[in-house]
Amino acid sequence: ERVEYLLITVRNYISSLKLNSYSLENDLIVFRLCSLLFDNSHIEELCELATEEVPQIPTYKLLPPMYQLAARLGTSGNLSQLVFKLISNTAREHPFHVLPILFAL
Repeated sequence: ERVEYLLITVRNYISSLKLNSYSLENDLIVFRLCSLLFDNSHIEELCELATEEVPQIPTYKLLPPMYQLAARLGTSGNLSQLVFKLISNTAREHPFHVLPILFAL
């Protein structure tokens, strides 16, 4: 039951971030989404959902948690390929924001 509520929550956060509106709540939602994904990366259904849906979020909405994503770049785990894909896509579209973070690693 806990996993079902977690999946519903993550699905709703992703749906909210996919909308092309910018607000302070979206900044907070993206941090909450990252926290939920990394804290529960051992749940296979969540990893599948994240792998399918998170790349559809506009890349500019992933800029605020870029430091947290970059810190997870060298780790191994269920979400490591997703993190790499998100960082590379965001770096292509916003190199002046992402590359200094990557060079600092």
